[in-house]
Amino acid sequence: MRDVAQPVAIITTHLPSSSLVHGATVSSFTTISMNPPLVAFSLRTPSRLAHALQRQQPDSAKDQPHFLINLLSHTQADTAAAFAKPGLVPLRFDPARSSLRSSSSSASSPSPPTVLDNLPVWLSRTTPDQIPALKGCMSALACRLEFKLDLSSPPSPLVGNDEMAEDEAIVGEGTASSQLFVARVCAVEQEREQEEGEQEEGSKSTPSSDSISGSGDPLVYHRHKFCTIAHARNHSTNNDR
Repeated sequence: MRDVAQPVAIITTHLPSSSLVHGATVSSFTTISMNPPLVAFSLRTPSRLAHALQRQQPDSAKDQPHFLINLLSHTQADTAAAFAKPGLVPLRFDPARSSLRSSSSSASSPSPPTVLDNLPVWLSRTTPDQIPALKGCMSALACRLEFKLDLSSPPSPLVGNDEMAEDEAIVGEGTASSQLFVARVCAVEQEREQEEGEQEEGSKSTPSSDSISGSGDPLVYHRHKFCTIAHARNHSTNNDR
């Protein structure tokens, strides 16, 4: 499976009964159906993200999204790597800077700066609690969880394992397993300018493929590395002439 290129996404949501934001990188994201609009991804469990998604599902009104799937562009490899690290602490939204920062940062115990120290974000316009979306992503899918499926009884390296999400499991909490999450896409959002002269392509309607391509090429995970499809796309275009 390492030879199959996979799109890279970061899932973000609020922790239950909290304003803190948690996220994780997944390379198992895939589209299941266009009608109804269903997508899927797998997570290693137990994990904070899986717990948050399941806890918020019963509280969500019908068709109300409660998490975002940020589809990353080729410029966001460092961000993807940061969200894939084990033991990632929840993040806090800084409204003054429109950014996320670690909730464990302390002036008394300074640590070297990381990508997550001042991560630029914009607030979702369709999630009730305005979940932060990552600046620079190609688009953010506002989703609600439909159902989940246990994939590891016993665990199999061929089914349901997401290399980028395995480190998200909370060590020492229960027995490690994998679960497939199926979600309904309630809206597709893109970043838009905050000034009065907002660009027309930043409308709330579902963006076209042309407007999505304006954000650059997607980030993909292939042979244990982050890369993009730019060269492959150009090669295909030349051969089609």
